[in-house]
Amino acid sequence: MSLPAKVSALILTIAMALEGTGIAQEVITVPGDFQAQVLDDKAAKAKAEVTRRGTGEKSKVRVKLRDKHEWKGHITQIDDDSFELQIDPDWLDTLPIKDRRVTIRYAKVEKIRGARPRAATVGIAIGMTVATVAILVALVVLKFDRCRRGNCS
Repeated sequence: MSLPAKVSALILTIAMALEGTGIAQEVITVPGDFQAQVLDDKAAKAKAEVTRRGTGEKSKVRVKLRDKHEWKGHITQIDDDSFELQIDPDWLDTLPIKDRRVTIRYAKVEKIRGARPRAATVGIAIGMTVATVAILVALVVLKFDRCRRGNCS
């Protein structure tokens, strides 16, 4: 086979191999309302969670907003596009508010969680205390062992 025939065969082989990748090179278009659909899904989840929890003193929640502020309180009123939150006075975030009752639109909610139960808070405190004591005991034992071996300084 001559050199021009080999070059032609190589070019033809490469062209045929690249022909099948045309689909992979197609531009994928994202719908223009994709961001709105994502927001609508989160708003629908927030509305469902608020509706599930209901209103009153026992409906304590932690609400994380899209602007990264977080408030803790209980739900006092539920509407079609928003809900009202009575903020706990010890949980006033850095966002300045004039009233302890805030109306929050579902579209502004990132996540809604239940308030952390008291047992969990106590458990975390006990766990941290035990871990601190364990570290201190380990340091004392290591120091004692070093002194026992004659490397006391």
